[in-house]
Amino acid sequence: MVNNTCPVCQSGAKYLFEKNAYRVFKCRACGLGFISPLPTEAQLTDFYNMSNYYCLAENRGYADYSSLEEASKKMYRDFLKDPHLSGRFDFSNKTILDVGCAFGYFLDVAREAGARELWGTDITSESEKVISRKGYISVRGAFENIVLPENHFDFVFMGDVFEHLLDPFAAAKKVSRIMKRGGFVLITTVNFDSLFARSAGKRWRLMVPPEHIFYWTARAIQTVFHENRFEGGCKSYTVFLPREYFIERFKKQFGFHPPLSRLLPFRFIPVYSFDTMKCLFRKT
Repeated sequence: MVNNTCPVCQSGAKYLFEKNAYRVFKCRACGLGFISPLPTEAQLTDFYNMSNYYCLAENRGYADYSSLEEASKKMYRDFLKDPHLSGRFDFSNKTILDVGCAFGYFLDVAREAGARELWGTDITSESEKVISRKGYISVRGAFENIVLPENHFDFVFMGDVFEHLLDPFAAAKKVSRIMKRGGFVLITTVNFDSLFARSAGKRWRLMVPPEHIFYWTARAIQTVFHENRFEGGCKSYTVFLPREYFIERFKKQFGFHPPLSRLLPFRFIPVYSFDTMKCLFRKT
């Protein structure tokens, strides 16, 4: 059944277009984008556990997620140096949770920073194997449904995962329950209010239902977390992409290779993220 009421602020939403057999709506008040009808949990589990989600995937997932390891860790180290975080939080001897952890690159960086207890959750069997081999505590399943200790974590990272969640509202409540008071949650997600998203429409590179279910604006995600005892906000950030990955993504979005791309002298291309955002919230 199609529902065009915004799940964040309960305002009316307008129909935008259909993509991959899903109807896409946008809230007239907070700007949240969402698909309707929602996929079932069983459909999502099958989708993510199809072979090759993290390697050689076409029209979903990643062509080669492992090729992003060095660039991802560089970006995460920069996240930890952000003065909005570094001056307020010390990772030494802390308990860290990475939701949607994939191959655990953020956990690797947190361990470098001195974190003591490292947990990772993911819906895929690929991730569970990698995380367990690294010696981290692995919990497989949809974040909204898995069992985690309450009032336990000092820091929660949700990198490029909030747009994938079937019930992000239950997820925000859960983060509040499992996190210690004064702890931080760091989120990277899509920015549906960005110029790229608004101008590209259904051709936007991040408009990929049912892989992405909710398309966030700063106002919408701040509403969700402020209602769950968090304070904080969102901003754009710099992404470091391997040169070949940058070229591939540019061509996918615009239909042609970036000019003089093969002459770029850098292994990693710093790209200011105009269509994604980084949100930092502190539990009060």
